[in-house]
Amino acid sequence: AAYNRSPPLGGSGGGGVDVKSTFSKCLMVASQLKSLTFARLSLIPSFGMPSTMSSSSSTSSTSHRTTSDDASTYDFFVSIFAEFTAQYIDALCHTGNLPITRKEWYDEELNLAQSEWMEKDQKRQFGMWAGHAVEEDIGGPRSVNLMDRPDCLEDVFALISCICACNPDGAQAFWSTAEEQHDVGEGEMGVAVVLAPSRCLRMLDLIQAESDSALFVYLSFLSSLALSGGTDDTEASNGASMVHSFLSGSRTINHQSERHLHFNWNNVFSSIRWFAEQLSPEDGDDSSKKVSSDRIRRSNSTSDTAESSSTYYYGAGGSSAANSSGDNSSASSPMRQGTSSSSSYSSGKETKQKELGEVGRSTLMSMLCLVSNVATRSASAREFILSIQLPAMDSDGTGASYQDGSLEILFSLLTVPIPPEIQGLAFMAIANLIRSSPAEDTSMTSGESKKSLAALRAWELLELCQFIPIKLLSQYSSYAAGTSATTSMSTFGRQQNQGIGNLSATCFPQSSEYMMIY
Repeated sequence: AAYNRSPPLGGSGGGGVDVKSTFSKCLMVASQLKSLTFARLSLIPSFGMPSTMSSSSSTSSTSHRTTSDDASTYDFFVSIFAEFTAQYIDALCHTGNLPITRKEWYDEELNLAQSEWMEKDQKRQFGMWAGHAVEEDIGGPRSVNLMDRPDCLEDVFALISCICACNPDGAQAFWSTAEEQHDVGEGEMGVAVVLAPSRCLRMLDLIQAESDSALFVYLSFLSSLALSGGTDDTEASNGASMVHSFLSGSRTINHQSERHLHFNWNNVFSSIRWFAEQLSPEDGDDSSKKVSSDRIRRSNSTSDTAESSSTYYYGAGGSSAANSSGDNSSASSPMRQGTSSSSSYSSGKETKQKELGEVGRSTLMSMLCLVSNVATRSASAREFILSIQLPAMDSDGTGASYQDGSLEILFSLLTVPIPPEIQGLAFMAIANLIRSSPAEDTSMTSGESKKSLAALRAWELLELCQFIPIKLLSQYSSYAAGTSATTSMSTFGRQQNQGIGNLSATCFPQSSEYMMIY
């Protein structure tokens, strides 16, 4: 302890200043003053926007040069800020000063208010017993003022997510590196530098195992790390591949694997399925006349066909039931590792509609972002996620079992009342899962390729969900065939989609009902 104290002033005896304690208090000031929220909402936007380069491509050379300089300045500022933030959060983890979650802060404030009220009530009762004049009963503990809340764990990693979204190259600052041996051929072993879990990731992995309220923080951090590049130019070394290795079980974040169960891809899609089941409309609801989430998950490529619909968007007119503000109570967090959470209902005259709360909304969005970011940058992750099959039991009481695929689970989520931004994230995750890249194996024919089969399955599920009324598109067949008196629409479509004719027939099945596409 003596090494952590500065020498006494003036050479006199007595205690000094505890340097370690002072250092820890300085780290906590940023959280107490909400400096992290300020940096995310005000500081980063003040750096400028690199997208202004594209908007000035047709301007003069002087303005283009100025815009390029602004973009370079922006990249410089964000990269420096990413390095600084990574060092600051590493210091928080090293000193044990990582903030608690918002739920934990609220519970502490609630207990403190209860203790203060009980102490004041005991003093009042004792004064009445002693015959002293006492104040009247104030009626209960004080309410918790949310405006007094400091920056919590969610705010710390929201800043990281903002930095990584603005500058994906800066995401590598939140990784560590390690040397790893690998076989280079002919029995020889080589050493390569690979990305490794940072101190921050290891600590957050332990925190989320003990606190349900920290789960979406952990998932959003993994989603941000997936944006990082690798130690070389190969896809296998980038952040998405490393995150996939953690979630697929081929690598571990913490070596103390016996301390807790690791969250993996099966947990992710089990949780998404749980949300779809909990948010599914009750029997007798008007929206149950449309395709249910259970039917989507039980469907196969031959048993179900899409029915005609006159509604352009699925669930039109009932989207107001989705809670876009996240203020109401809800199915808060999914079942994870044997733990279940209760869900509340918003009562109506005839039906009871479940809604997403703040924690449930954040958890679901972080899962969808994680799937999307990893699938975009890792072909092996796409193949692994598409092969996921989760066992399930029929909900009609027959007790029959079936398998839930990842695409079926994501499409089933789209059939329940959820906010539009979550619907968009679900569509983006589906699109990134069935995307293909030139680096993938093309030796198999398109009909036999797993990627083509997944694209075909996604198209069938899209028809089954009836998001777009395919039956009603036949009215445009005359324009597509060029037989209409007004052929400009057909010409315009071919100009805008010059590569459509070269698409594989397995991706978009040939049919007279798809004349808008062909």
